[in-house]
Amino acid sequence: MRIEDKHNFRFHLRFRDRSAAAVVLSDLLANKISLKDRENFMVVGIARAGIITADIVSQKLQISDFDIVVPRKLTLPNNNEQAIGAIMEDGTLYLVKWRLEESLISKEYLERQKIDRMQQIMKRSEAYGYRAKRLADQLVDHKKSVILVDDGASTGATLISVVKWIKKLDLKHGIPTRRIIIAVPVAPKPTADLLRLEYNLEVQAVTSPSKFYSVQEFYQQFQEVTDGDVIGILTQRGMI
Repeated sequence: MRIEDKHNFRFHLRFRDRSAAAVVLSDLLANKISLKDRENFMVVGIARAGIITADIVSQKLQISDFDIVVPRKLTLPNNNEQAIGAIMEDGTLYLVKWRLEESLISKEYLERQKIDRMQQIMKRSEAYGYRAKRLADQLVDHKKSVILVDDGASTGATLISVVKWIKKLDLKHGIPTRRIIIAVPVAPKPTADLLRLEYNLEVQAVTSPSKFYSVQEFYQQFQEVTDGDVIGILTQRGMI
């Protein structure tokens, strides 16, 4: 590793925790979306980790319409940190093709993962008050633009799976193109470019580094967000 690479790796921007990152992200969004326009938005957090960020963003921007969505990553064998894609409860799927090709994963393994993850989503969704149905109803009834929030994006797989699900829902109900803003504290430049160029999405990221290993490296504290944490926030908001 070159000296300048070591310098960049050691001294890049790091947030104290998800709450601190959410405050900075909220300030960024506040400069992009006027107070009047915020009436036309709802904030959707990606559970589990994204709910803390999304909860604070919705409060800081004073956007009362808030919900969560529950996708699940598909991962490499013996490496739950490396996403090969993501899936929604109804089977809406996004695959990171280059990673699939590199890893030589079998179709059988992929099918087992899809079934397993969909079952996990259904259990979580039920625990969270059947969020998928509630969110779908809200999206169809109110037709609002969406600020889709997570604590960071690596490959963008979970974000894209949710966007595909929303677009499929809109197509089914004849809803015109909905404005979707991806809002994350950190997204590597290739991922931000993918979301913008291939999926025509607005991306608001506090930092988009060209050198990136994991979302976690951009946080000083990065504790696991549990089902209890999610349920606690939803209960506090009167959503379950």
